[in-house]
Amino acid sequence: MSVIILSMVLLLVVVGASLTSFNSRFNALDAELKSRSEAAADACANQVLLQLANDISYAGNEVLTLNTIDSCRIGAVSAVGGSQKTFEVQATSSTAVTNLSIVVLSSDLSTVSWQEVPTY
Repeated sequence: MSVIILSMVLLLVVVGASLTSFNSRFNALDAELKSRSEAAADACANQVLLQLANDISYAGNEVLTLNTIDSCRIGAVSAVGGSQKTFEVQATSSTAVTNLSIVVLSSDLSTVSWQEVPTY
């Protein structure tokens, strides 16, 4: 009877350790995908700034495909109070998503606000 109980305890320890290892792999993958989506969102925001530098009346509303798993959606660029422009970008890398809300000055495109928001 004691052999059966010890075997069950040992089996539970081994299963618990293997599940921890299995879950840590998914946590590392999630962190990598989030990092990729943040980089893609930054790249798309810089693309909007480039478009605004070329044409201050740039309206946005584009979808960019960066590679096979990274894409980005640029929202509408709108004027705020006449002196500022605001826009949002959403980048997706597989299952990770990064939403940025950005406010810049219309005169020189200097950044007023650059923050990650929970929803697009």
